[in-house]
Amino acid sequence: MGRRNGRKSGLGALSCVRKRWSRTLSPPSWGERVRLRPLSLTRIGGAPKPRQIAVYDLEWVPETYELRMAGYYDGERYTAFSSVRRLLNHLLTPARKNTFFYAHAGGLADMHFLLQAMQEVEDMHVTAAFSGSSAIVVQVLWRGDKYTFLDSYWLLRDKLAHLAPFTGIDKARDSYKCADYPACGHVGKACASAKPPGEGGCGCHVGPEPLCMFRAPLPILRDYNERDCRILYRAIELFQEELLELGSELASTIASTALTLFRTKYLSQTIPTNPGRNDILRASYVASRVEVLRPVLRTLPGAPARYYDINSSFPYAMTFPAPGEFLGESKRIPDDDSIYFADCDVVVPDMFLPPLGSRGKDGRVYFPTGSWRGLFARADLELLLEAGGSIAKAHNVMSFAPFQDLAAYALDLYDLRAKAKADGQSFRALLLKYLLNACYGKFGEHRDKEQLVMHPFSESCPHAGAHDVYRDGYMSATCVESLFPGCILVSEERNVAHEHVPIASHITATARATLYRFLARCGEDVYYTDTDSIVTGQTLPTGPELGALKLEHEVVSGRFIQPKLYELDGEIRSKGFSRLTPEEFEELVAGREVEVERMYRVKETARELKTFGAAGKTFGKRIRVGASRPKRQTSGENATRPWTAQEIQEKWRVP
Repeated sequence: MGRRNGRKSGLGALSCVRKRWSRTLSPPSWGERVRLRPLSLTRIGGAPKPRQIAVYDLEWVPETYELRMAGYYDGERYTAFSSVRRLLNHLLTPARKNTFFYAHAGGLADMHFLLQAMQEVEDMHVTAAFSGSSAIVVQVLWRGDKYTFLDSYWLLRDKLAHLAPFTGIDKARDSYKCADYPACGHVGKACASAKPPGEGGCGCHVGPEPLCMFRAPLPILRDYNERDCRILYRAIELFQEELLELGSELASTIASTALTLFRTKYLSQTIPTNPGRNDILRASYVASRVEVLRPVLRTLPGAPARYYDINSSFPYAMTFPAPGEFLGESKRIPDDDSIYFADCDVVVPDMFLPPLGSRGKDGRVYFPTGSWRGLFARADLELLLEAGGSIAKAHNVMSFAPFQDLAAYALDLYDLRAKAKADGQSFRALLLKYLLNACYGKFGEHRDKEQLVMHPFSESCPHAGAHDVYRDGYMSATCVESLFPGCILVSEERNVAHEHVPIASHITATARATLYRFLARCGEDVYYTDTDSIVTGQTLPTGPELGALKLEHEVVSGRFIQPKLYELDGEIRSKGFSRLTPEEFEELVAGREVEVERMYRVKETARELKTFGAAGKTFGKRIRVGASRPKRQTSGENATRPWTAQEIQEKWRVP
């Protein structure tokens, strides 16, 4: 990982773990500051450097997780191995220490097998950085050399079957079916978006995914594995070629790759950042709007409802001036073009669709009516006044100079994407879409990190002893959690130079305001909204422009159970429940459990099983409607109303 902006990476660069701010409606005192040094968002200079890449892929029996083989491809030669140990012996050589090893969704699956083999080598020092439950970056220090394993799903956010057509390599799933398929029983689940491309689908095979190849004779499985390795390698190679043409380079994830492109080609100035100010402004960083407004959709014959999406909602929000250098604080809201964040008392009148988000006593975000004090972005407060609300009092205001570099990034990439689509360059258009949507979130990146360490050099505090304490006559570190002998989890805080929360908060607020203005046109004839989408009975204007609406499809029936869980015209959409069947959906709606089977996650394995290795986990999962406060409360047949600010601060009791 080396040096970046003069800072060392790795354990030596870590600072002390900070106090977490309480995310209540009232922000922390403006005088409180975290003792971290101010940093700056700076331009990256120098010529972009191509990465030396290679891919690996493991195959195992789905039910038993019995490993059958491992494949490796470096762009020239494919090699198959009978064990992970043989694969690692091939990879971990000085000649490959500068190679980045990718596996698609490897941080969720393949890494179990690798860590199990590494666990047996006591002088192999391993660190794993996570995003959610996926080990997205794993570094191995062995015999003086460092090796890097990456989860390519966090770079190319799609199934390998969806990426294959862009590479010119046919995944050929049907070629590996048993002669008596589906009677053989090797039947997986259908792709959630398996429709012809002309109908808005992915274009991959329609129907259940065959799983026959995982039990097939080794020559057949080897052919399947080699094909997958070549598809993934070519997809990453094409992405790298596109980035080099744009004048930038590949990074570990799509978000860090997008930020690198922005800092290399578009950032024209140095923007000082401040950790303490970022902590305060996180209270204004409210999530996107996801609400059930009317739970049941039924239409009359010939009068369908409509499902709309906003064209690149967040890239559109980036086209407006963004907050750059800090200008100062005051007790009044400025009347110039500066971008500000105000700690103020607001009043939202009784209305069907309130404009402002607020965090309730349970920590969730609601959009209430009433009066409360909070910290808001300029876009929020302008929307408040536009919707008929008012600002009762401003307590403190932080102002920032506007800058246009993100607008140049968004407009340039959007134009390039439109041209790529017009020229039939579908993969380039997809990559540009990834880059457009991934950049802004990096400015809100948290400094708090967790790092799994296997075969640590020491289990004491790695931050110069800052968290060492004596307990029962023994020295221990509050930042270290012992998972099992030879494996620890380290909590740490790292200085993040690109952490500039004002940008992330401002862009999210601007995107919410764009969504709200479309929702307001619907009156109360709206059923559901999610980030950049609307389901309504109204006909709204559409267009191809950035930030305009597009009609995704017409719908005649739907049930909206809760945010991210609903059914439209028989198609089930869910988050947290993988590819529900209609029967499972009905079980959930009835309040009954659905059995879920999945592989243990890496941290789960270490915590619960006290070792590494692939294992399955089966458990019941249900939705408990009424067990937690819904985003809106029921107010009659097929109707809801917003909570008041006072209600969301009261303890929720199940009716």
